[in-house]
Amino acid sequence: MSMGIQRERLSNELQRNLSILEDTLGNQTKRELLLQLRGDEAQFTLDLLQLLADLPGPTAPRSRILKIMARLSKNSRRFPQCLVVRNLKLLGKHPFGCGAFGDVWRGIIGDSATGQIDCAVKIVRRVYFNQAAAGQDDQNYQKVLNDHLREAIIWRQLKHPNVLPFLGIYYLDGNRDDVCLVSPYMVNGNLTQFLRNTDPDKVVSHILISDIALGLEYLHNEDIVHGDLKELNILVTESYRACICDFGLSHLGVTLGLPPSTYRGGTLGYMAPEVLFGSLSSKQSDVYSYGSLCHKILSKVYDLPNNLVRGLGGDLASQPPPANLPKDEYYLWSLLQDCWKQEPSSRPTARDIVRRVATADAVAPAPNWNESLHSSIRNNIDLMLLVRELESRCRSRRQITSASTETVGNLSFGGGHTPNTDLQRNPVSPSPQATEREQRIEELGGDGIQTISLRIGNHHNRVASPSPADNRSGNVHEWTFFVIPSRTDIIREVRISLHPTFKERDIILEHPPYSITRLGWGIFTIEVKVVLKSGYSWVSEDAWNSPNGEVKSILPLEWELDFSGGSQTTYALEVKNKTVHQKWLPRSPPHKSRSTEPYSRKR
Repeated sequence: MSMGIQRERLSNELQRNLSILEDTLGNQTKRELLLQLRGDEAQFTLDLLQLLADLPGPTAPRSRILKIMARLSKNSRRFPQCLVVRNLKLLGKHPFGCGAFGDVWRGIIGDSATGQIDCAVKIVRRVYFNQAAAGQDDQNYQKVLNDHLREAIIWRQLKHPNVLPFLGIYYLDGNRDDVCLVSPYMVNGNLTQFLRNTDPDKVVSHILISDIALGLEYLHNEDIVHGDLKELNILVTESYRACICDFGLSHLGVTLGLPPSTYRGGTLGYMAPEVLFGSLSSKQSDVYSYGSLCHKILSKVYDLPNNLVRGLGGDLASQPPPANLPKDEYYLWSLLQDCWKQEPSSRPTARDIVRRVATADAVAPAPNWNESLHSSIRNNIDLMLLVRELESRCRSRRQITSASTETVGNLSFGGGHTPNTDLQRNPVSPSPQATEREQRIEELGGDGIQTISLRIGNHHNRVASPSPADNRSGNVHEWTFFVIPSRTDIIREVRISLHPTFKERDIILEHPPYSITRLGWGIFTIEVKVVLKSGYSWVSEDAWNSPNGEVKSILPLEWELDFSGGSQTTYALEVKNKTVHQKWLPRSPPHKSRSTEPYSRKR
């Protein structure tokens, strides 16, 4: 979204700062310095980055600017001021949509003087996962808020007819506590609503399928993985064209330690098999989800039977085309089978999909978003006021200072020096973050800290009962409980504690795979203790000391049984190795267990 501001019309000071910033983005050491900025210095830099991204023809690649903005915003909890929308009014007494992390209201931006546009306003909800732990809930809300702001920064840079535009951020109050994400209002709603409310004869399936492929190709070209492609995340415009929304938040549930039924970390029925088994979302898993999404479209347009063999063992790629699928659509079925291949590297890329769809049935591109939409937004975001503020700050300030764990120096904007000379000449005091790091290393007795991932959860199936006495219907509930660490060489054992209704409720697993299968019924809490080998300890307040004196070697975790097919949660956890010194990474504390008693070994 162009700001309509030419670089040559900016003040000399501001142009010089932009040039220094472009030079900084091209140097890895300087980029690391930049990411340590906090407070007003971070705010100034974020505003410069956004201005640089909006100006015609930036020297630095836009993808690099975008990544630095997102990382600096997350680190500093600031974001570019030009994202804030004014003159917005909510309409109605109730939201028209609700999600795990927010409610969506209809609104209107502007007035008769600036021009009015209908908009959708997503209010980030203050989620209370545990009413008894208000402090923890405040932290959860801040995490949700930070991730929404990260999504806003990424979303703001995107411009494509098959990607929903981002209009800005709006605050409900003067304290800026309640944040809203603003986008255009889509009268046809999401794809589920559109297919339900529209005559199938008026739905052109290959146009929708082509639009989604083009939007996905654009996101992947921008190095953005959606992570949760499904019907609810596809909106339909007035001209019956599809656009993708709600990308960038698929990691929220992992951040908060929530089950997939609560967060958008992918949706069962759309998730690729490798994601089900613990891998992170990728462009290849997006392609798998695209295949499942297109199958949903074809099923509703042509009333196809929804009896595909799905789940952990289902080979979707081997399914024959349904009998009532028109033969001229068979090419789509072949495409979906390729998207469903079990091996991620065997799936087509989004670009391959676009080419195959266009070759079989050419579709005219969707129209670009109306420029009047962006003009109205610019009228309600005082961009020139922001530019004048940046120019004023350039005149009054001398330096942006930060510290690095490897290079001590200043990163200088507006001071008449290049970053190279500042890095060489000017000693500085360590930043608060560097000081905190040194204090933490001293407390831990060294910097031998590494981050591992840990996926826990269960799979659920209905199976034939081994004995008619077990269940009147002849079927019983089969559960597979699992713990999947990214490193098994540092794990001594995994202890799984089930509800007393299960047989052999306390199990100790000394070798991978750390999983067990049991028959049972009920809504229970499953407890797990992950025990590290000698010489390693968990960097967590929740960790326990072992009976033999190993410090913080036992980490307790828990989750609730999930009957909707499976429940999984992934944690990023820190482990300390007293003998190996590795690069320090920020702390990612695990979910707290309700169990407080030391675990006693039961075989």
